[in-house]
Amino acid sequence: MKRLPRALLSVVKEAAPKGIVGDFRYPPACEGTVVDQLHERLAQVFGNLAIELQAQKRTADILQSIVQAAADNVPGASWAGISVIEHKMVVAKVSTSRTVAELDELQAALDQGPCLTALREHHTVQIDDMRTDTRWPAFAREAQQRGILSLLSFSASTSLRKPRGA
Repeated sequence: MKRLPRALLSVVKEAAPKGIVGDFRYPPACEGTVVDQLHERLAQVFGNLAIELQAQKRTADILQSIVQAAADNVPGASWAGISVIEHKMVVAKVSTSRTVAELDELQAALDQGPCLTALREHHTVQIDDMRTDTRWPAFAREAQQRGILSLLSFSASTSLRKPRGA
C-alpha cells in the first residue's frame, strides 16, 4: 500500500433541530447486551472497511473510503474529511461534504483551529458546542455560520513523533 502523508481525520456534526447538540460518544451502556451489540457492530464495520480498503488501489480512493466510513459509523456524525500536510501547508484531501473542506481551508488561512491543534499537538480535539467553546473564536463563528455546532478531530498517526496517515 502507498505510504500516506501526515494526515488528520475530522468528523463534524451539523446543527440538530431546535439547536440541540450532542457528543460523538456512544451512549453509556446500562446492560452488558448493549455493550456486546456495540462491539459486534464495530467489528462488523471494521471488517467491512478492511475488505473495502484492500480492494482500493489509489490513495484518493482509500482516503475517500475512510471518510465515508467515519461519516456513516461515528454516532452523530454528519460529514467527515481528511486533511494532509503538504509543503508545510494543510490541504483538504477528501471529504464527504464541501463544508468540511471549507472548514479545513479556513483553519489553514487562520493558522489555528481544532484540526490544526490535533495535528500539531498529537491529541484528539472535541468541540461539543461551537457556541460555548472559546479556544478558536474566529473558527467557531465561521463554523456556526455553516451550521456546524460540533466537531471531532484527531491526528492519524503511527507514532507520536511522526504522524503518517490514516
